[in-house]
Amino acid sequence: MKLENVGQALKSYFSGKPIWQALMPLDIVFLGVPLLLNLLTLCTVNIGFLSSLTLYLLIIGVLLAFANAHYMFLMGAFGLEALFELIYLIKALASYGHYLSSSALIGLIVYGLLTWGCFTKLSVSK
Repeated sequence: MKLENVGQALKSYFSGKPIWQALMPLDIVFLGVPLLLNLLTLCTVNIGFLSSLTLYLLIIGVLLAFANAHYMFLMGAFGLEALFELIYLIKALASYGHYLSSSALIGLIVYGLLTWGCFTKLSVSK
């Protein structure tokens, strides 16, 4: 099954549900708000509730943007998330204990690969 077919199936599913249908035009908002919240937690103390809220909003935003086939916005969101994970990794390495944060390393790899996948999707489709 091709990637476009999955996005079209998501769009047809979301179009049948009234709540998701109302949220469909707000996919960019659901991608932008978690990035701002992540920037806030990067600059201040990491609050567990805010981190969880950020993750859930990002997942909703990714699903909505994928259904609307906004791959450019997905690439930007994944790229910024990879940058945030790189900063978390550098902060962990530069801290007093000089430890390697495995969650930041895995997040950097995952978001980096997702960014690369969206980039190749954009470059192939044109």
